[in-house]
Amino acid sequence: MKNDHEWPARHTILVGVTYFCYSVTAALLLQKLVLPMLGSLHASNGLLNNDAIFFHNQALALAELIKKDGWSAWSMWPAGGGSGNVAALAALYVLFGPDPTLLIPINAALHALSGLLIFKIGRRLWPGRVGVWGGLAASALFVTFPSALVWYGQIHKDSFSIAGVLLIVYALLRAERGDRRGVIAGAGYAAAGIALVFFVRPYYLKLLLVASLAAWLTALAATLIRRPAGARRLIGPAMVLALVATGVLASRILLSGASRYAMASLEGTLYANLPLAGFGWRQSPWLPAYLDQQAELVGKTRYGLAQYNRSIAARTLIDGDAALQSAGDIISYAPRALQVAAFAPFPSDWLAKTSLPVLLGVGETAVWYLLAPGLLVFQRRRRSLGAAMVLVFACALLTMIGTFEPNVGTLFRLRYTYLQLLMLMGALGWTSLWLERGPARKPS
Repeated sequence: MKNDHEWPARHTILVGVTYFCYSVTAALLLQKLVLPMLGSLHASNGLLNNDAIFFHNQALALAELIKKDGWSAWSMWPAGGGSGNVAALAALYVLFGPDPTLLIPINAALHALSGLLIFKIGRRLWPGRVGVWGGLAASALFVTFPSALVWYGQIHKDSFSIAGVLLIVYALLRAERGDRRGVIAGAGYAAAGIALVFFVRPYYLKLLLVASLAAWLTALAATLIRRPAGARRLIGPAMVLALVATGVLASRILLSGASRYAMASLEGTLYANLPLAGFGWRQSPWLPAYLDQQAELVGKTRYGLAQYNRSIAARTLIDGDAALQSAGDIISYAPRALQVAAFAPFPSDWLAKTSLPVLLGVGETAVWYLLAPGLLVFQRRRRSLGAAMVLVFACALLTMIGTFEPNVGTLFRLRYTYLQLLMLMGALGWTSLWLERGPARKPS
């Protein structure tokens, strides 16, 4: 299987259908069978006692408002903390009644799409048999890891935002070759990804813009050093980058008259009510004022979240005493942030707590630890601009979320997409060794 086109389209469809059927089945089992038996974890209606029940109640309130005042009361960002997922669920509640399982087909379809995108990204990173088998292995892990049930089996934003992020990553790879068809397709995928992220987390587009810019600049620098004439190939990814930037600007305009929640999210002041007593920011004269303000927001967010986690005696707080009170502090903490985001919980903590969610998380982390050496194999054997962009994109996002989020439990969910991209490259690396040394050796 030397060429990408030799993998039949019907097989790709079969993979997607399989992932969708699995996701629907797992989500229904969680809501209807597993959670009702878990006592304190079960709020009601097959929902966990966390954000899921909060979003459910928000959807109920919006549905009642629509029934009372008509569809003019519907809003993509409902007041009181709702977003696109709540708006969609409220519409379903009005049409079919208040049943949280109504969102399962949508979440399952998005989760299956994300799994399919992991597979297709793998085939782009390493065309041929390695990409097929390594991509299948990594995408199957993405779809079946139990922790993912927290969002696709519940009411959450992540199914939307994860699919959106992966569409943007795939868009960069489609446009990387520089041909017209790839650039047009990449623009389409990027637009769809931006729309999905904007639907639930408009403020997140800023982070994606920073990560995409870092990935593109890395690829550009590598090209100029090794083969300057090849820099024209990066015009396509530059167009995708421009689309993300346009999405950020458009979101600011579109949300200028939206709900207070949406504007707070976009401007990064969602955590304005966190405890900040004792926090003092030191301005950096060497940094432009706007960037210093963004850095201050990161420092405040981390400090406030750390204080909040202490107040509730959270057991998964890490580096709670790390005081990021200047841009220099944030830069110096960045390597540690990447380490924590990529590898926590560390092996020394794996058996410290023995609850079922913790053990499931430890099992998934252990799989990543087994795949991580394959990432080194991948980087040695498959050096390409696309691989460089995906690696930098994933590491940039991991570093950013590791900088502002001090709770490993929350970090586990936020990092899922980017860690899965690293796991994909690890799976590709191990697959290349397996196919080379296996009994049916053929060139990839």
